[in-house]
Amino acid sequence: MIKILFLFISLTVLAAAPAAGLDLEQLGKGKFNLGIDAQTLYTMGGRKTADQFSLKQLRLAFEGKHPGFLDLGYRVQYEAARSTAASYGLTDGYVEASRRDAAPELLHLKFRLGQTRRPFSYESYALGDREIELVNRSKVVEGLVPGRDVKALAGRDVGGFLEAELAPGMREKFLVGTVGVFNGEGSGVNDKNKQKDLDLRLTARPRSWISFGGSYTNGRLGQPAQVRDRKGVEIALKYGPFH
Repeated sequence: MIKILFLFISLTVLAAAPAAGLDLEQLGKGKFNLGIDAQTLYTMGGRKTADQFSLKQLRLAFEGKHPGFLDLGYRVQYEAARSTAASYGLTDGYVEASRRDAAPELLHLKFRLGQTRRPFSYESYALGDREIELVNRSKVVEGLVPGRDVKALAGRDVGGFLEAELAPGMREKFLVGTVGVFNGEGSGVNDKNKQKDLDLRLTARPRSWISFGGSYTNGRLGQPAQVRDRKGVEIALKYGPFH
């Protein structure tokens, strides 16, 4: 049996979003995005199976950001494709608050709460679906990264995290530290034990073309609780005309 993924569609609409609670000066600065991501799959059958088309992914997203003393953001993304039982339903549903000048030109802070990606590994957390070179992420990431190892929706889990970015001299993401607390059961699932999962991630970017770091998770899964601790290291190189 041969499977061919042959189509990827991405559509984004950008518009101004009037939002309650913003003054007239801030009203026009609010933005929201409407997005559609679709992947279709063609499977060439064998002697006993028929050729067929299937919809591997169809994600509808709505997100917005409104500037102010705290930049307030939100995102809701829904997976409409029924390729597998685990891939159907709400993927993202969170609110966040960030402050870019917590210390002028030096410290940026972000707090996010809801269902979101867990801050573990560059490929799973920091690299968006539209940015990966191949259709799927690596088997190591899909099989071991918290949130993905339980076949949850694209590594999502319910919880929150605080992220601090050190940017001396406007050097973006020079040093980034993230601390998160999650249920540990995957997307849309209540915690089944008394212990929350703790995620830690620290990355450094000494030059614009290289970054490296590590991630750690201390967690428990299911009931009776099974130990699920994870450690990971990462390095990313972005150099030349194709990054």
